[in-house]
Amino acid sequence: MPQKLSLKEQEVLLQHMRRCKSDPRYCYASHFKVISEQGGLVDFGQLYPAPRELQDWMDECLTTGRPARGIILKARRHRISTWAQAAIHHSCLFNRNRNAVVCAHDEDTSKLIFRMQETFFNNLPDFLRPMKRRASVGELVFDNPSEAGRITSPGLNS
Repeated sequence: MPQKLSLKEQEVLLQHMRRCKSDPRYCYASHFKVISEQGGLVDFGQLYPAPRELQDWMDECLTTGRPARGIILKARRHRISTWAQAAIHHSCLFNRNRNAVVCAHDEDTSKLIFRMQETFFNNLPDFLRPMKRRASVGELVFDNPSEAGRITSPGLNS
């Protein structure tokens, strides 16, 4: 049975969630998990140099109100795909009515990249994990799973 939090604990948790929403790097490092090359589950950690530059660019776009759209030609092993999936997951986790599409040069790679979303979601702490309407091969929808509940508590619809 979950423990009831004191008002002070609730306020600390709320501030933590606000920081996670406003600071994606903090959220990635604090709560996102990835599968390592050895096959184990590890913390996302700090951004590598190339993703750090992309995150800086995306933060600037959001600050100035410009759409963050780009085509990234990349070399392997710079964790660009991992960062892109983390950025997508963060956006859908903290914003309503977001849609994201994952595609790659072939279906197997698309599935592999999409599985990062499932890993992020499945390993979030309970207080950050949104309601999930459905999860199937290639689709993860954050929404109230109950038809009746969606009227009063619709969820994120992302």
